[in-house]
Amino acid sequence: MSRRSCSGGRPKGKEPPADAVLIRYACKDVSTALRERHTELDVAVDELRIVHHMRLERLFSVAFRRAVKDGDLLAIDRAVRILEQ
Repeated sequence: MSRRSCSGGRPKGKEPPADAVLIRYACKDVSTALRERHTELDVAVDELRIVHHMRLERLFSVAFRRAVKDGDLLAIDRAVRILEQ
């Protein structure tokens, strides 16, 4: 085994980074990974909100039609509850 491979890829005579430096780099890497993951989750949450909103609109339109057309009190109550969502 060569001296270079035993030293972790550092040139001869070069000291390894201090623990504080390694910790700072590790924290930076973790922060970057969390930021990327947070961005991915934001996109997924936005897509879920859109789907949820579309479903509520469909439910509301059915309840609203029944409430207006038939004067159905349950449909009126349902339409109001959907609007509160």
